[in-house]
Amino acid sequence: MGQRDDGDERNYLLLEFVRLVVEVRPRALLLENVPGLLEPRFQEFRETAFSRLCRAGYALSGTDHWLNAGEFGVPQSRKRVIITGVLDGPAAQVPLGQPAVPLTVRDALDGLPEVERYEQLLAGDCVALTAADRRLRRRTRSSYARQMAGLELAKDLSRPRIWDTGRLTNSLRTVHATETMRRFERTIPGSVEPTSRLYRLPLDAPARTLRAGTGRERGAYTSPRPIHPLLPRVITVREAARLHGYPDWFRLAATNWHGHRQVGNSVPPPLARVVGAVLLKALGARPGLLRKALTLGEEWWLSARPSEAGKLLAAVKAELPPQRSRPITQPAITDSSLIPGR
Repeated sequence: MGQRDDGDERNYLLLEFVRLVVEVRPRALLLENVPGLLEPRFQEFRETAFSRLCRAGYALSGTDHWLNAGEFGVPQSRKRVIITGVLDGPAAQVPLGQPAVPLTVRDALDGLPEVERYEQLLAGDCVALTAADRRLRRRTRSSYARQMAGLELAKDLSRPRIWDTGRLTNSLRTVHATETMRRFERTIPGSVEPTSRLYRLPLDAPARTLRAGTGRERGAYTSPRPIHPLLPRVITVREAARLHGYPDWFRLAATNWHGHRQVGNSVPPPLARVVGAVLLKALGARPGLLRKALTLGEEWWLSARPSEAGKLLAAVKAELPPQRSRPITQPAITDSSLIPGR
């Protein structure tokens, strides 16, 4: 995004990916990248990478076109290159798109409450819903939103989750100045607010691509969060997650900076599901339905400071078995003093 540097070391990550595949020789590979990978100036670079994979025995697909997540059950226009490879074939060809009516922002946000009603969300990212908002949730009409809210079964093979449906998560409010809110109110949905250069979401069309911003090593620029189509504020992490295809039980980082960055950096789950199904078919795998429900993980991971997370990971690393041939598992952390808030 933005100004591109041909000498940026990240440009060579693709060749590192190829090197690892050639050395490890997995049965299948999956590579996701931005459409810029297909630009003419990267032709020699692409040919080098893909020819190495082909010589290693991989049948590749998706090397010459991009896919739009909006054509795969995601209420967002998001173009990405998706390359698959199967060792000794056959190729795993991802369909070019589904001829269906695109999902809209209205479909995605249906049933979510107005966060302005909850002062608790000024200090934290979750809150118990009022009785009125629980009724609003149950009246959700959009089939997509009903699946995100757990009101309809999702069309996948994932394990069911045990979670509190009466709780709103990842919804820390952003406080705007009065003049900023006035500018947002004057901005027509589907257009850009001139001062902030933020895009206001249209209600009856898909969202634009959600972006991630940059990490601390690149200036820690905040992701440009779009303006809500009906309210004079930027969207919450939960609303971004709805636009991306994450179900409401799925928790992201508690802060806006980290949460929006996680969404913007990720492949939308509905698109990932389609690609995964294609790879499974190419491999001849027939997974069964997983019926055992899982509880969610520890919430303190979602708000741990980097220093706290570092101590936790150091403790885990110290307990890992030294033999590389043994499967690596994450052991329990025995020192409870390392756990934030405990």
